[in-house]
Amino acid sequence: MDLLSNLTIGIISGLISTVLIWLIVIVFKNLINPRIKELLYRGIDLEGEWHAESFITKEINNGGIIQKKKEKVRELTLTINQNAYQLKGDIIIKNIFDNGQEDKFSFYKYNGFIKDNYIILTYLPKSKKCIGLGSLLLIVKEGGMNLKGDLCGTALGDMNISHINELDFIRKL
Repeated sequence: MDLLSNLTIGIISGLISTVLIWLIVIVFKNLINPRIKELLYRGIDLEGEWHAESFITKEINNGGIIQKKKEKVRELTLTINQNAYQLKGDIIIKNIFDNGQEDKFSFYKYNGFIKDNYIILTYLPKSKKCIGLGSLLLIVKEGGMNLKGDLCGTALGDMNISHINELDFIRKL
């Protein structure tokens, strides 16, 4: 009986100490470590929602006079969650079609970082049922109210590499 009680106490204390160590690691990783990084981080706070639109220019022949018309083809929403230099969040891209076809939404998650006012993000689809990937290179402008830059990634449909330049993300207040 003495051996069995010692064995039971040993197993129970081992399980309790494992749970306590596991909880300490989680608390340190999720609460203490981010707070330390936040105290040491001296850069800009980018957290929040950002919006941009992408346009193409079409030339229209109007009785021999060629006119240029800007047409919106995409709306992008970037949600930034920031932990010091590390960035992560979601990208929603709304593709707008002018031929009567229904607008198509794409949902992505990204990881990235900020260094010297430059932001580098790489994104992948949220769903395993979709394929696609890409990256954004942005620079912080106008005192942190704008992010300007380019996107390079796979295009919808044909899956060729496409480039969206001159994106101008504006912080939603």
